[in-house]
Amino acid sequence: MTKIERTQVKELAAGMGPWESKRVDCPFCSKGDNSLSITRTPVLILYNCYHASCGAHGGIGGVKVQSFRLETLKEFTPRPYTGVI
Repeated sequence: MTKIERTQVKELAAGMGPWESKRVDCPFCSKGDNSLSITRTPVLILYNCYHASCGAHGGIGGVKVQSFRLETLKEFTPRPYTGVI
């Protein structure tokens, strides 16, 4: 991937939050039908064009998301079943 292609993908992912995805027109094959999927994770931007003739796919690392915060999960407490079987 060239530096220009990396810059294009970063620009398309600008303003996205962690685990947000969107579909856009692919700048690599220029088909114009929202064929490029971009997903932003806390540390990567993942992208994939769904045109077989294009083949643009990959991930760009080292990208930080400003507002990322790891959510804590509620602890699971099992309860006995009290209904009729």
